Amino acid sequence: MAYMQVEIQCDDSTSELLIAALLDLSFDSFQETEGALLAFIEKGHYDEEALRTLLTNYKNEDGSPIHFLAEPLEEKNWNEEWEKNFDPVLIGEKVFIRATFHQPRPDIPFEIVIDPKMSFGTGHHATTSLMIRQMLTLKIENRNILDAGTGTGILAILAKKLGANKIVATDIDEWCITNSQENFELNKIEDIALLKGTIQELQLKSQFDIVLANINKNVLLDEIPTYATLLSKDGILVLSGFYETDADDIKGRAKNFNLKNINIDGLNSWACLIFEKTAQ
Repeated sequence: MAYMQVEIQCDDSTSELLIAALLDLSFDSFQETEGALLAFIEKGHYDEEALRTLLTNYKNEDGSPIHFLAEPLEEKNWNEEWEKNFDPVLIGEKVFIRATFHQPRPDIPFEIVIDPKMSFGTGHHATTSLMIRQMLTLKIENRNILDAGTGTGILAILAKKLGANKIVATDIDEWCITNSQENFELNKIEDIALLKGTIQELQLKSQFDIVLANINKNVLLDEIPTYATLLSKDGILVLSGFYETDADDIKGRAKNFNLKNINIDGLNSWACLIFEKTAQ
């Protein structure tokens, strides 16, 4: 099968936004690199004019335009290529994230198997690692958990392995819903409620003890009021997907909705903020 590779010059936060939009143009796999996003598409589905039009709607955080370079790839066994380039991840000596073709690690308390169709949501990105690090510090057993923007389902899977009671996982992308379900099955998990739509569209009625959201800054700023509404008294909100330089904006927005910042973590310039819901 012939593929095209498109190298899109963009910053990390813009890359996350572009992935969702590129899925609608039939791009089916991605790799985030330093200063660029590599997007792959079957040659027969590639529409350069549609791509060019799409990218005019986006800019980098510094206001600069998005540039791209497209080139055909030689035909390869892409599953084999993934296996060469997808390494297992160990976080905090407690969580081992691997693909089906890696050897298990029964000596690690929590093992998560992820089908590596894309390079995000596998534990390799700093924000995923930060979310997992913070989850390991929380009391999750018997708690009700919302995973907003579940991606590959990795955080929902960990929540289940940590003993969560009820888990609801949401995403706006059909691919993410499909891939999450596949990963739930790989990890022999059957009772996570998986819903497609924005957190506002879904109009959830349940209250949650912990809300997890690893999404880009602009989405978080928009959805923080809804997270606050969905949190139970003294509930915990864990947010990542933004740079350390953006933390004050997130904290300022959260403060307006009775969310008190109780912890901050960072890795490779990315940030993770933890909030507690306080009385009005």
